[in-house]
Amino acid sequence: ERGIEEKIQDTSIDTPEGRESWPIYYLSGSYYEETNFEKNIKEKEPKIREVYHELGDKIDTALLESMEEYNTKITDPSENMKMKSDYKEGRHVINRSSIGVKANEIEFHFGRGYSSLEYKITEHNGRLFFSRKGSYKSLHSDKFLAIVNEKLRDIDNSFKSVAESI
Repeated sequence: ERGIEEKIQDTSIDTPEGRESWPIYYLSGSYYEETNFEKNIKEKEPKIREVYHELGDKIDTALLESMEEYNTKITDPSENMKMKSDYKEGRHVINRSSIGVKANEIEFHFGRGYSSLEYKITEHNGRLFFSRKGSYKSLHSDKFLAIVNEKLRDIDNSFKSVAESI
């Protein structure tokens, strides 16, 4: 069931309709009181979805560029990195999860398990701050990871003002 849901979500990010209806989850419960931050975020959901997907697209591009750069630097052709045959050009390199809103932060998750990336937009004293939790990890070579993490740092720096202006 989860696999089917993920496949549908991955397919939906190719369409404007899918991006517009991407799930955003809020804390809830009979004793839970919604915060002002959450109320403000509900009014800005389209912008949050747009930021999330733009960030995901940039991560996809960074991973593809990292593969190309890595392939030019290796000497052993058996270490060459390739995408799967069912790969669509420029899409779905990293999985996207739902967007989470809790207390005073918005969480964006990309990937799964050990190779996941987590970004946060946190409110403090009325201002928003954008950050990434940890560096990208995977079972690939250290050379490849160094290239990916450098590209992710560039994305973080260039994307900071976009995310903080929601």
